[in-house]
Amino acid sequence: MHYVIDGYNLLFRLPITKKGFASKREVLITLLRGAKITSADLIFDGQNRKEMEAEFVYFGSISVVFTSKGQTADQYILSRVSLHANETIVTSDKKLSSLLTSEGFRVISCEEFIQRLVKKERKSSSTSSDFQDTKANIERLEKLFEKRLLDEESKKSHREIF
Repeated sequence: MHYVIDGYNLLFRLPITKKGFASKREVLITLLRGAKITSADLIFDGQNRKEMEAEFVYFGSISVVFTSKGQTADQYILSRVSLHANETIVTSDKKLSSLLTSEGFRVISCEEFIQRLVKKERKSSSTSSDFQDTKANIERLEKLFEKRLLDEESKKSHREIF
């Protein structure tokens, strides 16, 4: 699934304690990469930038966009999604969400997106390969294997007698 994320809208809903926007953006990008997002455009307002063109920075499957001078992230998202209908837009901006929903786009709130990431993280950590079994369960399995081994040996010796 490809996400188009309203960057600052999501950033301000996370408990990131770093100071400065650049540091907070880095933390957000690291979180998204750690969550193994397969494809996303993270859009930040760049309207106060001196450059006239939008700036794109790529971090694997995540592209970070700073909008061009005078353009808001909302404006960029509206123009961007009109070209690509097979996306999920992540924003809690009510006006933007309403506009996109009325046009038939899939929109989820930042809070719902965060919940999905947390759920995905819990699911992947519960099925991770660094699973630790309890001592009691290991002992139980050892007894089962010993019993099966003894049963096999008993059957084998019983066959040899007959």
